[in-house]
Amino acid sequence: MRVRPAAVAGLFYPGDAGVLLQTIDGFLGHAPQGDGVPKILVEPHAGYVYSGQCAAFGYRQLEKSGFNRVLLMGPSHRVGFEGAAFSPDDAWQTPLGPVMIDQAAIGRFMQRAPEGFLVHPQPHAQEHALEVQLPFLQRVLGEFTLIPVTYGLCEPRLLVSLLEALLDEQTVAVFSSDLSHYYSQTKAHALDSECHRGVLALNAADLGGCEACGKTGIEAAIAYAKRHRLTPRLLDYRTSGDATGEHEQVVGYACYGFYKEAL
Repeated sequence: MRVRPAAVAGLFYPGDAGVLLQTIDGFLGHAPQGDGVPKILVEPHAGYVYSGQCAAFGYRQLEKSGFNRVLLMGPSHRVGFEGAAFSPDDAWQTPLGPVMIDQAAIGRFMQRAPEGFLVHPQPHAQEHALEVQLPFLQRVLGEFTLIPVTYGLCEPRLLVSLLEALLDEQTVAVFSSDLSHYYSQTKAHALDSECHRGVLALNAADLGGCEACGKTGIEAAIAYAKRHRLTPRLLDYRTSGDATGEHEQVVGYACYGFYKEAL
């Protein structure tokens, strides 16, 4: 069996399973469970000390969801390429154990996939944007299968085609993205408010100055949500400065949910 080892355990999140569970449970304990279950989440991907509490606001909503598969998508930070890459691995490892990859679904999709999709290990090998989501998902979902997709330069419609093909009643989609990077707290709030406006209006044109590193994924989520009449909601927003107390250069984090239910 081909297994991708954890690349950022001990760096972005605790490498010890017991400490990791305690950390996640602490974040989830401070996140309320709202009405309804999101069909799509947008989650941050920084170190847990910075963005873990924000992420928990979304993952808390999945605790009683019954989902058993996750379509997980995020931008490539280390490898430049065009298109979107599936992982060829059979499982991804975290300190909480392996997560099995739904290679059967990937194989079926690739038989009829539009141009731009590939299967390659390199975009995934050292990428943190997807990996940091897994311990949260393991904690709230228990057993599930994973379809991990790292994307490079591509149009949002490429990712929308993936949602249309694979997002079913047993599957939740998670897009990984941070927002603005290394501005003052005041400037970050201004830029990130444009991300909020576009998401909540379900209008990519309203994203304006939004500088999210996963903006392509956010635009795909908006397009799919608009087409399927999902209701957007801002579940949490904060910056790294809220955790560190340093406000000169911060990174913005938001958690958005897209719901079938009218909220």
